[in-house]
Amino acid sequence: MERTDRTPVATCFAAEPLVIGGTVTLSEEAAHHLRVARVAVGELVSLRDGAGRGAVGTLVKVSNKSALVDVSETSEIPRPAPIHLLAPVADKERTLWLAEKAMELGVTSWRPVIWRRSKSVSPRGEGPTFQAKVRGRMISALIQSGSGWLPDL
Repeated sequence: MERTDRTPVATCFAAEPLVIGGTVTLSEEAAHHLRVARVAVGELVSLRDGAGRGAVGTLVKVSNKSALVDVSETSEIPRPAPIHLLAPVADKERTLWLAEKAMELGVTSWRPVIWRRSKSVSPRGEGPTFQAKVRGRMISALIQSGSGWLPDL
């Protein structure tokens, strides 16, 4: 019997397109999250793609490296009003903390800037590898807040 009154027990980030009837393969990190949260096969999972699309699907399979979710419904999440952040390049931990809080507050664009006073900060939070860490922290905040949009980096 199909039950439509169940609520999702976990939220995950999906890098793949969210299409009704499609199967989404989640990352190793998402699979770990589902295992730790003890989400069983057959339970509902909420998905976000960071570009304004949300979905609900049934967990089909969980392994150490990935998880599979069959998408049963999708929705569009309206984009928030534009808030642009010129983030000062600071030490790594402060920059990551700021990225997380900016995501939670609904910032729509993130632009790191080296100000005159931030040139002396060592070690500075900049470069492509560090930007990947910033994006990862923002994805974590997106999952926790249930938002639908990642800031433009």
